[in-house]
Amino acid sequence: MSKKSKQLMRNIVKQLSKKDFDINSFLQDNMNSQYMKTNMIEDEDKYILEAEIPGFNKEQIDLSVNTNNITITAKREDQLNVEKETYITNEIRYGEIKRSFKIYNFDKEGIKAKYNNGLLTVTIPKLPQKTLPKENIPID
Repeated sequence: MSKKSKQLMRNIVKQLSKKDFDINSFLQDNMNSQYMKTNMIEDEDKYILEAEIPGFNKEQIDLSVNTNNITITAKREDQLNVEKETYITNEIRYGEIKRSFKIYNFDKEGIKAKYNNGLLTVTIPKLPQKTLPKENIPID
C-alpha cells in the first residue's frame, strides 16, 4: 500500500470515530484536496485558513459560512474552443473545486479574507470561551 493510501486510510479511521462525522463532506474534501491544498492554523484568539488556489482570480472564488462550516468554492469556466485548438497535451482543468471545514466557536462577523498570488488567507476570529461554573452532581 502506498504512503498516500495509508494516510488516507488513517484519516478515514480518525474521521469515522468523530460523533459529527459527515460522509459526504469527507468524500468531497478528500477528492478535492488534490486540487486545493490547505493549512489550518490555530492560535489563542483566531484560526487562519490558507488555501492554495492558483489559476483563479478572486471573482471566481466564493467563501461562505454557515453554523459550523466554512466553505471555499472556486469555479473556472472552460474558455477554449476545442474545435479550433489542436492539443498536444490538455491538462488544465476547468470546473469547480470545493473544500469545507468544520470550525466551532468563531465570530462570523469578524472573518476577513485576502487573495494574493494564488493563496487565499482567511482569518477567523474566535469567540471568547465561556467558563461555566462547576456543579457537583450527587451520586445515589
